[in-house]
Amino acid sequence: MIYTGLRPGDLVEVKNENIHLDKRYFRGGFKTEAGTNRVIPIHKKIHSLIEARMDPKKEYLVINHENNKMSCYVYYHEKWKKIMEQLEMDHKPHDCRHTFATLMDNAGANK
Repeated sequence: MIYTGLRPGDLVEVKNENIHLDKRYFRGGFKTEAGTNRVIPIHKKIHSLIEARMDPKKEYLVINHENNKMSCYVYYHEKWKKIMEQLEMDHKPHDCRHTFATLMDNAGANK
């Protein structure tokens, strides 16, 4: 999420059909008018991560153990919290979006 600026709710909504690995972008976002279905570049550092997770036979990029769309609740409670515990860290998923915004602001990106 740090490399995309996606909200946690946006991440679980990303459909594989909207990911274009060859052109290094995908479409996502739904909360605001400006953010809905926006083009999101795929940074070279996360390209292989997205490629490994992508399954053209599945509708969504992030899926649950039953191969269905994962809810934000499940993402947070069954995935995120476990990872934070393993890393002995205390971050919330939205921290990634704040970090992204700060990095873009520091780089002089157009808001």
